[in-house]
Amino acid sequence: MAEAKPIPNQDIVHGRKPSMKKMRVDTLLAGGIAGAAARTLTAPLDRVKILMQTQRISSAKHSSVVVADKYTSLTQALIKVAKDEGIKGYWRGNLANCIRVVPYSATQFVTFEQLRHIGVVSFLPTIMERLTCGAMAGMAATFVTHPLDVIRLRLAVDPELRGIFDSFRSLWREGQV
Repeated sequence: MAEAKPIPNQDIVHGRKPSMKKMRVDTLLAGGIAGAAARTLTAPLDRVKILMQTQRISSAKHSSVVVADKYTSLTQALIKVAKDEGIKGYWRGNLANCIRVVPYSATQFVTFEQLRHIGVVSFLPTIMERLTCGAMAGMAATFVTHPLDVIRLRLAVDPELRGIFDSFRSLWREGQV
């Protein structure tokens, strides 16, 4: 069986170095697509995690009586979400999550690469240099996407919200935007 050979970059084949702009666009796309795919695959666990973390807040908001936890274990929560909301319930808020994670991943990838190229790290970065660049890239990405994270969280927790725009409107009405 023949060994598969990687398809070479046309710029490299013809002896040209790819431009920084092209590399940034490629990195943005790669980061965005990878982030959206990863979040979609892990959406059911993320949704259940959020429900379990916020169940006491949600029940306290609606009642002054202490109520037993609605979700007691990962397995029980996965079954309850499927039973109450159907399979689609696992991905409630996932579009907002993907809309958030694409710019998050893209910003993180590009920031890390830019820090690497402007000399924040050497050609073969040390662990500390990679840690510093990764932390700075994570801070930049979080700063850019925090409003989308709030919308995603609201959608995952509040069953009365009908979508991204409804969540944004509720935040606007409450003065949280």
